[in-house]
Amino acid sequence: MYLNRVNKILLIHIMFSFGLGCASEHSERNNNFIEYKDSTKFLNEFSFKYFQIANKYKKLKKFSIAEDYYKKSIDLDSCNNVVMLNLGNLYSIQGRYIEAKYWYLKIIKRDTTYSPAYFNLAELSNQLHEYENAIEYAHRSINLIKTREDMYPRLITISYAYIMLGSCDSAKKYFEEYKKNVPQSSPAFDFDYLFFYTEQCEDLKSL
Repeated sequence: MYLNRVNKILLIHIMFSFGLGCASEHSERNNNFIEYKDSTKFLNEFSFKYFQIANKYKKLKKFSIAEDYYKKSIDLDSCNNVVMLNLGNLYSIQGRYIEAKYWYLKIIKRDTTYSPAYFNLAELSNQLHEYENAIEYAHRSINLIKTREDMYPRLITISYAYIMLGSCDSAKKYFEEYKKNVPQSSPAFDFDYLFFYTEQCEDLKSL
């Protein structure tokens, strides 16, 4: 089911920037994962270590322990977007959507330029069947992204929301934009969504 893809996005979406105090600094990325040069993007070494420990426990699916360590990291570095985003993601993958939403909103209340938080809110809104909100948050995220490649999954998010609202024409507009930039020959092409889109639009046309 296509909603499984939404869950996967919340798991792998780690296109984050780190906060030094309450200012923004950017990390390097490699295959959707952060490459840590050092711990200087955290306020102190302990915050960074707690964050690393939390990530390890999350991979082991020991979510309760991971939650504790994310919170310890936040206690020492309360302006760090990436830690708060990861804590929100931890709640999302457990279906604890209200708690996830709290942390995503907490980020953008402080930092209105942080695109990943808006994107995760868009994906979360689709999970909660709040499709108008999903469209709005995805557009806000698009307006803040720095690379064109980061825009493509957001187009899918918007297209999906429009399908669920029963608007195949609007869904098509965003999916066509996606296909124009991500050809089906690309390993990154989302065939799961292509099948979902085709099936759902055919059903809508038959109504």
